[in-house]
Amino acid sequence: DANAVWQIAQWFDADDPYSRTVTPGANAAPWLKGPFRFGVPDDSDLKFFGDDETPDLFQQAIRKLQHMGGIRVPIDFGVFRDAAELLYAGPWVAERFAAVGDFLMRESKGVHKVVAEIIMGSTKYFAVDAYRAAYKLEELKRRAMVQWSLMDVLLLPTAGTIYTLEAVDADPIRLNSNLGYYTNFVNLMDLAAVAVPGGFRTDGLPFGVSLIGPAFSDQALLRLAGRFLGERAGRTSELPGCVLVAVAGAHLSGQPLNHQLMERGARLVKSCRTAPDYRLFALKDTAPPKPGLVREPDLNGWGIEVEVWSVPENQFGGFVAAVPAPLVIGNVVLDDGQTVKGFLCEPFALSGAVEITRFGGWLNYLNHETEENVLTTPSKQL
Repeated sequence: DANAVWQIAQWFDADDPYSRTVTPGANAAPWLKGPFRFGVPDDSDLKFFGDDETPDLFQQAIRKLQHMGGIRVPIDFGVFRDAAELLYAGPWVAERFAAVGDFLMRESKGVHKVVAEIIMGSTKYFAVDAYRAAYKLEELKRRAMVQWSLMDVLLLPTAGTIYTLEAVDADPIRLNSNLGYYTNFVNLMDLAAVAVPGGFRTDGLPFGVSLIGPAFSDQALLRLAGRFLGERAGRTSELPGCVLVAVAGAHLSGQPLNHQLMERGARLVKSCRTAPDYRLFALKDTAPPKPGLVREPDLNGWGIEVEVWSVPENQFGGFVAAVPAPLVIGNVVLDDGQTVKGFLCEPFALSGAVEITRFGGWLNYLNHETEENVLTTPSKQL
């Protein structure tokens, strides 16, 4: 249901002054098809407010993400906690007064007493308080960038515990503050979040966790949430904000030009083969040595070994611009029938090139050449 709503709500609305469009690559999530890093606060920052069962349920969620291929990364939750405190302990509460203040002043008897007290209390703030708080928030956002460089997604309890209505009525401000400990910073820091069920306590009451990411990561979070809930994963091509690129030579893992992918935030999706109608050539006079991949219709071969990488959309243009002749970026058909972008070779460069299709891939050819050199190198006489 959340995904269906998001599919509609994501579009730009010219009548909404706060509506935004996603810039290319801003929603890139190449980590969806490989090992991903999920941040978890240090134990000292995890609060369950006296609940004896929810800590175990949260640990179960951590283990589940690890089983899905996630790598747990300890992060400093302090910057997010400090931002959360700004929401109700700062002038942002005056935004509520701007929205409903006139109504409250007319119809205060029809509003919950605690809600009315919080909103009406915001009139004590001055414009200078709002500016100071805004500066503080920008500082916290910048500090949070360090934490986001360590992780792809943040995993938190949606709430550390759960309260009865009677308990909240008796101590509304403190208990509501507890309930928002893991969530009150999300909107202020312009983040996206998806809440998913995380099991039940022995008394049958629910527990949940939140998957939190940078702005515009909604689709990626929904995909990850679906996997967490056991839904079937989509096709490899369904990577938001990314372009899939097949590489067959010097950009393979461990090869001299692989850094050009890594520097652009690309992630390895899978290793596979092309469709059977491709030939591979060792090109002459290229530095570093490179192969040329050429498609020949009706060829019934075994396919060529390739790696498929997901490249953020906003990095794809720069990556293509750095590709030197005679290589080009075109469409490459994989052995499962899927078409992705990939390295191909202009036909003129095949003159003088050595066909190496029989090796099945560039790495096999390089290993063969190394073995040949060892065998043909004269040994020293003892």
